[in-house]
Amino acid sequence: MISILLATYNGAAWLPALLESVQSQTIGGWKLLARDDGSTDETRDLLNLAAKRDRRMVVVEDSLGRLGVKGNFEQLLLRASSRGAPYLALADQDDVWLPEKLQRQRAAMQELEAAHGQRTPLLVHTDLRVVDEQLRTLHPSHTAHERIARDCPGEDALRVALAHNFVTGCASLCNRALVELALPMPAEAVLHDWWLALCAAAAGHVAYVPKATVLYRQHRQNVVGASGIARLVKLSRWRRARENLRQSSAQARALARRLRDIQNPQLAAAANLADRYGALFGKATTVPRRLAEAWRLSAGRPGLAWRLLFAAAAVLPGKDASHRRAA
Repeated sequence: MISILLATYNGAAWLPALLESVQSQTIGGWKLLARDDGSTDETRDLLNLAAKRDRRMVVVEDSLGRLGVKGNFEQLLLRASSRGAPYLALADQDDVWLPEKLQRQRAAMQELEAAHGQRTPLLVHTDLRVVDEQLRTLHPSHTAHERIARDCPGEDALRVALAHNFVTGCASLCNRALVELALPMPAEAVLHDWWLALCAAAAGHVAYVPKATVLYRQHRQNVVGASGIARLVKLSRWRRARENLRQSSAQARALARRLRDIQNPQLAAAANLADRYGALFGKATTVPRRLAEAWRLSAGRPGLAWRLLFAAAAVLPGKDASHRRAA
């Protein structure tokens, strides 16, 4: 059984297409759990109508109020985990799933479990096709568009994930062991999918399927979307890059604490690497040492331009800023 977790907020314009694409999957054996985060449009009505027509769809009822994207998905993960779901897939309200999405992901996950065991935290993610509001193709491969390493073996997966989220939540499938490790999410976790990717890279395995399984819709209300590396090197982006680096270093420290709480000697190397990354902005870290360490830690990320941006962001002056994203 695959639990599909759908976090919604004012998505009435796109939600019917997403729900129809879920119902059109080539495999059965799934159940959709949806939680609305206080929409002011017809989103909740559409969810309730869908649940009435299809018993595989359930709408979460609670009094927790507005939680934001990360909090909304965390609640869904907690509920699905408590129900014993072996596999969990994340869904965004504005995307469209291609018919073989779940079939491809489940097959890749079962291969991972055969190699590493069901008790190992595992994550499978695929490529996406970038489309506009009318689902017209903007780029056939999100991987190529973003110029980031998706297939990162061994320690490189953790090196990349510490600095940059190379996993897109809506194209991911997690096993139960990963969710149990990741929950509860610490306050320092920047985004739900980034935290899941970090936990899998540190304590288990991440597998990439180089096949687009999602139409990744881009529109003005995207919380997170395709950006393209070229935008990152503009002068106006340097301050944001530094802020992201500070946020990711705090997230790394939280990861190191989580790994050490497990008290598994096999995770000591991953915890130490997370600590090194998390110490980039420590008071005792000099600028030359910070620059050298940032350069070493970015080794798993391809592209000279990105490595230079990352290293420069570690030493450029700037004020700390808390990370906030509108849901």
